[in-house]
Amino acid sequence: MKDITKEKKDTLERMLEDEHALAHIAPQVPGVELPEHLRGGPTVTLKLSRYFRGHLTISDSTVESELLFGERYFTCKIPFVAIWGMTSMRGQFLMWPESAPAEVLATLEQQAQARKADALAAQADAAEPSAGDPRSAETHSATESKPRPKLRRVK
Repeated sequence: MKDITKEKKDTLERMLEDEHALAHIAPQVPGVELPEHLRGGPTVTLKLSRYFRGHLTISDSTVESELLFGERYFTCKIPFVAIWGMTSMRGQFLMWPESAPAEVLATLEQQAQARKADALAAQADAAEPSAGDPRSAETHSATESKPRPKLRRVK
């Protein structure tokens, strides 16, 4: 058994000590058996638990779980090579990029770039002096200066 497969198995076993774990799967990997309606996309997430009614078997190379889809059970077979990520019920997320579909990696890269751009914009906004800051007076136009007091006619 390869080290990465053992790592995935150990991670799943540890996460299943809680109520459930989410397994993020590349459904096109050979050996994956899923209901037909889950096979079309680049990734699918299955909720796995030892507490579910259907069986859950974890071998050195495969996870097999009988899961309920609608009103019917289906025995899903997932080789560890097809699992690219796992999320614990506590929100801990682990990823094996070498197992992830290219579409997933591209999406994650786009999200990372967007977060980076947002962070840079926030830094730029924080670096700009505020309107009340005397250092910023030269950047304001005359129309942005304080309004003049109203004049009254005195007789």
